[in-house]
Order: sequence, then C-alpha cells, then structure tokens
Amino acid sequence: MFAVFSMSCCLAPLLFILFGISAASLSFLDFLAPYRIVFSVIAVASLFYGYWKLYISKKPFCSSRFINEKTLKILFWILTGISLLALFYPFVEQIIFIGDEE
Repeated sequence: MFAVFSMSCCLAPLLFILFGISAASLSFLDFLAPYRIVFSVIAVASLFYGYWKLYISKKPFCSSRFINEKTLKILFWILTGISLLALFYPFVEQIIFIGDEE
C-alpha cells in the first residue's frame, strides 16, 4: 500500500493520460512527492515482514479457514511484483520519456 503512495505523484497522471483523461486535475498529488522515500522504505519493510511471516516464522500467518497458506504465498508474490513495479516506476519513467542522457 505504501508503494502506491510513493509513486502516486508520477504514476497517476500518466495513467490518466494513457486512458485519455486530462491529468490537470491531479496536480493536488504533488504534495506527496517529498514523502516518496518514506513511503518506499515502509513498503519495502512491509514486504520483508510479510516474507518473514510467510516463510521464516514458525507461527502461522493466518488461522482463517477461508484462505490457505498456498493462496497467501501466491497473493504475496503478486503483491510483491506490483509493489516493486510501483516503487521503480519513477526511475523507469525518466529513462523512457527523457532518455538516457549522459
């Protein structure tokens, strides 16, 4: 979730432009830009904690009868992929749109 906050200043306007919606109304998200590093650190720490709880800890992560451990692991890796894409999107965006200027 924090990964979404960390890249919201950059990703949201691009998605709206891609889908044909004006991004001028999204300028209010600019106030989140200074906090991108904080949200990124929290997101990575949360991913490490989830990994530790799923794979290393001996205590069960969830004792619900509706979801089993295999489903939790699949959802964890899907969320990890989405989070890493969201975390590294601002850097990839600069390479794509600005180019690799040296």
